[in-house]
Amino acid sequence: MDAGGVYTYLEAQDPTLTGTFVEIDGISTFYEGDGSGEPLLLLHGGMCSAETFDRMIPGLAGSYQVFAPERRGHGRMPDTAEPFSYDAMTVDTVAFMDALGLASAHVIGHSDGANIGLLMAIRHPSRVRRLVSISGNFRTGDSDDVPSRPRAAMDTTADALEDDYRRLSPDGPEHLAVIWAKLEPMWNDWTGIALEALRSITAPTLVMAADEDVIGLEQTIDLYRSLELGQLAIIPNPSHNLIRERGELIDELILDFLADPGLPVDSPGG
Repeated sequence: MDAGGVYTYLEAQDPTLTGTFVEIDGISTFYEGDGSGEPLLLLHGGMCSAETFDRMIPGLAGSYQVFAPERRGHGRMPDTAEPFSYDAMTVDTVAFMDALGLASAHVIGHSDGANIGLLMAIRHPSRVRRLVSISGNFRTGDSDDVPSRPRAAMDTTADALEDDYRRLSPDGPEHLAVIWAKLEPMWNDWTGIALEALRSITAPTLVMAADEDVIGLEQTIDLYRSLELGQLAIIPNPSHNLIRERGELIDELILDFLADPGLPVDSPGG
């Protein structure tokens, strides 16, 4: 990071990607920004950073102004004393939009980021134009029924995410155990998203997951069927880490969805 507060992704797939910081409630919040046009918010998963979207940002930034913020205790963001919760992460995401003057945006979330996107669409419908939920979940326990192959893939992914954390975190590599200890209770607890609340979402929503995701396929289909303006895309072969494994294909599906003239431009009240 230089004196101007700009960070260059030296190890990113696209070395032209840059990020910066914005002050939110006394916390210096890192985000990636690129492109121009309608605002599009990318929300990363747990134990991830904005870099997990490196293969997607260039394709999306050709049509939209992309913002990929990092959350407390993730990426370049220091941890705080508070426990992790989807409620708090949703509040922080709305505060990020306020800090950048974004009244509304298209919201694309992966894993934990998808859950935050769903909560935003439920609690702050005027802020979400169109929503893409990638490997999101609204209940726990379904992962017990998925095959062993994606579990092995998740072990490999977890190792890679831990390496990323050690490289990026200002809290130092020794703080990794604290982050895992804060994430696991949140993952094992109820997300706070009720099925009836999903039915209240007015934003057009694309539900996406891998056919060998750690999120049970039945739950993904239940999520899709609960939505008034829902679409469904199941990506063949990749794991829960599909945004890195099939980023270009996912970009294509997202761009088609966002440009679909048959869907409302904005959610009611947006």
